[in-house]
Amino acid sequence: MRNRAGFNQYGMLLLATAGAIALGAIAWHIYQWRRAKTFITLARLLDECDRHNDIIQALQVMAELDAAQITAAKGSQPGEILVALQATRDSLVSALMTEKILRRHQALIKRQQELFNTIETNLATLQALQVNHQASEYRQFLQEALNIGLAVQQELAPNMINQTLSDS
Repeated sequence: MRNRAGFNQYGMLLLATAGAIALGAIAWHIYQWRRAKTFITLARLLDECDRHNDIIQALQVMAELDAAQITAAKGSQPGEILVALQATRDSLVSALMTEKILRRHQALIKRQQELFNTIETNLATLQALQVNHQASEYRQFLQEALNIGLAVQQELAPNMINQTLSDS
């Protein structure tokens, strides 16, 4: 019985260690999967670059074969092919630069919605301040009109009293 109790303790310790290793391995795989997911687009672009380079090598081989042969029969216009390859190259360079910029500013892109919400809040606050400023100007205008009206009434009141007395 004693041996069995020791085995149970070591068995539990071994089981706990194996579980911790399994959880660590799962966490590592999830981390690597997320990390690899961000490079999928870059990998596709690099594959396209490899295909582009293969086409250029094939054209070089065709040019060497044409130079070695004396026949006048040629496949297609090399100028058109070169123009198409240059356009493809330009497109690939642009795509690679775009991918680089997007990876460099990934945190900003993730915060894009937050930034839009902040801009929207700031715009609403600015509009509220503008309305408050307009209301303040209108209140000041009304106050000045009231003061002018009171001043006119005060000036006219003694004259009206004197005129009423003289009419009587």
